[in-house]
Amino acid sequence: MVRSRASCDAPKSSIATHFFPGSFSLTGTLYGVLASLFVSLYAIYIKRILPVVDNNVWLLTFYNNVNAMLLFIPLMLVMGEFPVIFSFKGIFSWYFWFLMTLGGVFGCAIGYVTGLQVKVKYDTSVFQTCRQLLFFL
Repeated sequence: MVRSRASCDAPKSSIATHFFPGSFSLTGTLYGVLASLFVSLYAIYIKRILPVVDNNVWLLTFYNNVNAMLLFIPLMLVMGEFPVIFSFKGIFSWYFWFLMTLGGVFGCAIGYVTGLQVKVKYDTSVFQTCRQLLFFL
């Protein structure tokens, strides 16, 4: 029996759920709005902090990474992640460390490019307007 296209079930992909009714998620929408808010706030923060490091994006990236490492270790301790790491069988695999290093390099590159974009592209008047809007709400 051949079914027409109209009678077929919708595929279970994220694109399909976008176009079919009943796919609205309040949680997803809230997370999307909060993500946009925090990306905007991070850009404002970078623009405000860059003069402290003499507008040196590399130095800002370095400080961000050092602070993240220093904050990450106590969080790992509190959340009990060290036993999980020590019991991981692939901890001495070259492939694991290659992927970890690659992730670190790309993470550092993303931080650098973000700082460089904020340094070069954004005008302070835009940030002052955003700041006024945020504190008004």
